[in-house]
Amino acid sequence: SMPGGVLRSGPFNEGGGSGTLQIELDSITPGVMNTKLNAFGNVNLTGLNLSLVLAFSPPTNSQFVILENTSAGTTSGNFIGLPQNATFYGSNHLFQITYAGKTGNDVVLTNVGTVFQPTLAIERLHPASVRVSWPSNDPTFALQFNTNVGTTNWQPFPNAPAILGNNYVVTNSGLGTPKLFRLIK
Repeated sequence: SMPGGVLRSGPFNEGGGSGTLQIELDSITPGVMNTKLNAFGNVNLTGLNLSLVLAFSPPTNSQFVILENTSAGTTSGNFIGLPQNATFYGSNHLFQITYAGKTGNDVVLTNVGTVFQPTLAIERLHPASVRVSWPSNDPTFALQFNTNVGTTNWQPFPNAPAILGNNYVVTNSGLGTPKLFRLIK
């Protein structure tokens, strides 16, 4: 973890290994308060996780060089679960990664957009029902429920939502065991 600075190294993780490279992005201005690894020599990313921390909201299509191989050395392997051109979520933004950025051996992230976070509305209907609704403009969200906040036993809500205007709506009997609701993508 390197908050806002440049870490310089010779060859990096050449023999492979495990761990996490945590990158902090604080500004769109290159070299200002952003974390970056400058490696001189061969770089091997196999076995490493990438953790991204954002301290600001970058504009769409902004790019960040997070690993710059300052030599003619190779950059091989990928961060775990992030093949070439993969997209992933980092601090409510969707990023795309390339391992062939700038001079062909640098790791560059591109912010391809913000993550849509729908608002889940829960309202009590008299005498004994509950209505749950959320915007229908992103159909990949699914409603789940749980009966105990202290567990991870979230289950898909058994009733399919109806569409009412621009919202998905589920009306449920408020009788019985109280339920917690969430949306998941």
